[in-house]
Amino acid sequence: MSAPQSVHSWIPRTGSIWDNTKDVAKRRKRPDRNSEVIDTLQAGQPLIILCYSMSDHEESWEDLERNIWRSKAWDFVVTSDDDSGGYVADVYVNTYGIVTQQLGPQGACNLLKQRLV
Repeated sequence: MSAPQSVHSWIPRTGSIWDNTKDVAKRRKRPDRNSEVIDTLQAGQPLIILCYSMSDHEESWEDLERNIWRSKAWDFVVTSDDDSGGYVADVYVNTYGIVTQQLGPQGACNLLKQRLV
């Protein structure tokens, strides 16, 4: 397992909740579907993706074209500068690519969350 990235080597990504989701993009306190729900993000909601964590459980979602999307990644997202953030299953977030390739190795979330408090 590689060492966590420093906060300074990280570059946030912009994204949004997929337009064809409806009341399913729940933002949670931890990267786990059983974690407490903070809020539900609406379809099309712009986001800043700060980091991601991998879960033990795969999340899946079927879009309107009946494609099934699966991922164990959870994105830590904020919606504004004063938002304390939370985790959304990556299958609901349009990152315009593969989040694990865009943000590098996981491990920066704990560092970043400490800086946000």
